[in-house]
Amino acid sequence: MKRRTGFTLVELLATIAIIGLLVAMLLPAVQAAREAARRSSCANNIKQLGLAVLSYESANGFLPPQGAPWQFCSLKNQGVATLDVRYAEVSFLLWLMPYVEQQSIFDRGVSQEMSGGVLWSGAFAQQPSVLLCPSEINRGPGFLGAGCTNYRCSKGDIAAPPGTRSRGPFSEGSVSVGGTWAPSPVRAAHILDGFSSTVMLGESMICTPATYATLPAGVGKLGAIDPSTAPATCWALVSGNQYSVPISAPNYLPGSIWGRAWYDTYTSFYTNAAPNTPRCVQDYDWSAYINPVSSYHSGGAFAAMCDGSVRFISNDINAGDPTQPQVNNNGTTSAAWTYTKASIRGVWGAMGSIRGREVVSAE
Repeated sequence: MKRRTGFTLVELLATIAIIGLLVAMLLPAVQAAREAARRSSCANNIKQLGLAVLSYESANGFLPPQGAPWQFCSLKNQGVATLDVRYAEVSFLLWLMPYVEQQSIFDRGVSQEMSGGVLWSGAFAQQPSVLLCPSEINRGPGFLGAGCTNYRCSKGDIAAPPGTRSRGPFSEGSVSVGGTWAPSPVRAAHILDGFSSTVMLGESMICTPATYATLPAGVGKLGAIDPSTAPATCWALVSGNQYSVPISAPNYLPGSIWGRAWYDTYTSFYTNAAPNTPRCVQDYDWSAYINPVSSYHSGGAFAAMCDGSVRFISNDINAGDPTQPQVNNNGTTSAAWTYTKASIRGVWGAMGSIRGREVVSAE
């Protein structure tokens, strides 16, 4: 009799089934390990940017401007005709480029600005890897081919209209008084609530034409929105996982242009709403006054504090009553950004304010 060699069909099928079962059991662990690595890399990116901000402040005596930098507005005062003032709305990220080993992008970006260039081509079409979280799904390019960013600066707990000082550590570098621009930098001495208690940078999902109407990466459009608008007003636009009234133009997709600071849509955020809650812009897709941090990480998003440390901010952090509108010091909603008292947006709001006289911690 001959000895049988090889496997029977039944044995082969059983082996394949066992291997498939083992793979299915191991896959969640592998995916969890990959996400842990992505989270670690994301935290490292925002830490690098936070340290870059501190290096810039140490070298210049003030924090990077978020729009209207004095370097360009002074040229406007001198009558440089090629410098359109809207092109002075360059984001804080340009000023960080030399501190994250991107000197060439900085040099080219400054040259473009001084010649009245646009903020989505040339240097601004480049995609520095430090500006993208590895967990991000929409990796660009953004609007008109621009480079994108997951990382944004904090403008505090109350939305600040263009040309006004914010309650956060980042604000416009210059203000216009009677048509003349004057420096208005934020200095370290202005951060009165403690460096370790004040949020400096946060991460946020990038929005694309394919995701603009869908949670979590999309954005809704309110018919009227101003700094007094309660966050819950924006939440009312959400039905299922869709915005019932999405934005109508691709120009203002959050995170889609890393070089621009225009109307807070692209490169800044507010702490007036908890992480990963809905975000909204004004009727014609302009001011993003409800613009929270967000991420694809489970349970929250990363933030860098003003001392350079990194915290993971939970979705469940105390952010006050979202149904309450922001008011001014007199208790009315007119010019709500002039409010100077303690934040009404809970612990998260207090972490956004640099001089609300609150000392709080996310832990």
